[in-house]
Amino acid sequence: MISHVLFDFGGVVIDHTVPQALPVIFEKIGAWYEVLPREVRAFWNQKIDPEYMAGNMTYDEVLALHEKQYGKPFPENSREFCIAPMEHAVFHQEIEHYIYTLKAQ
Repeated sequence: MISHVLFDFGGVVIDHTVPQALPVIFEKIGAWYEVLPREVRAFWNQKIDPEYMAGNMTYDEVLALHEKQYGKPFPENSREFCIAPMEHAVFHQEIEHYIYTLKAQ
């Protein structure tokens, strides 16, 4: 008997509308580090995106790279950086059906 089914939240249950979500993220990170959002985006594109999106870098490694680049650690309560892009998330209604069907079983 299967007792648990796990769903990957990002990309399965929800998707971000990337063109809207990324600028929000870069703006918030730029404000924290006191740099322009375009500088954060350039750093992300050059140092993080290829490896992180390929699954070759952990979230903690991303934070360490930011600290090294900008000279101070990412805020301990980085919730606003994670929550902000959620307003641009697209919820997959068809997955909701599967979740409730499986839960009932």
